[in-house]
Amino acid sequence: MRANRNQWLATRDTGIGASDIAAVLGISPRDSPFSYYWRRQLGTAVEQTEAMEWGLRHERTIADKFAENHPEYVVKPGGLYRHPEHRWMLATPDLLLHSVNPDHTDALAQIKTTRSWDGWGDPGTN
Repeated sequence: MRANRNQWLATRDTGIGASDIAAVLGISPRDSPFSYYWRRQLGTAVEQTEAMEWGLRHERTIADKFAENHPEYVVKPGGLYRHPEHRWMLATPDLLLHSVNPDHTDALAQIKTTRSWDGWGDPGTN
């Protein structure tokens, strides 16, 4: 599993994805365009924290529960996708959601876990 993750991270480093774009635009609370640029130039990876590790460990369980709670979708694992024309543009959704109702739109899902409610807003406001 670790080898696959390292290969995925190396491929992700060949473009700009959703995790990067806030830093590129200067709106990230954790990263600046300058630090992002130099991290990419030097080839230094973001060190995985314990919280990040636990988030990855729980991802499959959360995806399974989402699928159980949403029978209106056929839930499939996501992956790493590259725009056919703008090769620098990447997307790495966690899940692909195919609607069983042809009148509804397919969707993507990104799974996130948190250890606190800080910064997530009041219930029902999202």
